[in-house]
Amino acid sequence: MNMERLTNQFKDLIQKSHALCIEKSQNMIDEAHLLQISLEDSQSTIYSILNLSRISIPATLETIKNKVNSYPVIQESDQVGISGKLNQLFILSELKAKELGDSYISTEVFLLVLLEKDSCLSNVINPNK
Repeated sequence: MNMERLTNQFKDLIQKSHALCIEKSQNMIDEAHLLQISLEDSQSTIYSILNLSRISIPATLETIKNKVNSYPVIQESDQVGISGKLNQLFILSELKAKELGDSYISTEVFLLVLLEKDSCLSNVINPNK
């Protein structure tokens, strides 16, 4: 994925997720990391959209944090990569942005993909899916 095609807000979200991985001694950024960062920031677009949709932010955040905390801890790892699942979601987001006629991938487009596909967010919101 071309990082130049991401909005500044999305780039910032990825950087904060990278920092969360380092803080947690994890070596792979996953969708749950991006969601945790988004749901902890009441100014984020993802937070605002889910809140307007009457999704329980505290309950969703707790579930997402539990998911992040379940990831393996890697000792002495200074390299952080992107999980295969997150990479797939990025590719789908790029395709979705093109479908919508947008040349940039935004957090809104990423949220659409998360809700459409089998993701930790779609599983929290609709567990019977």
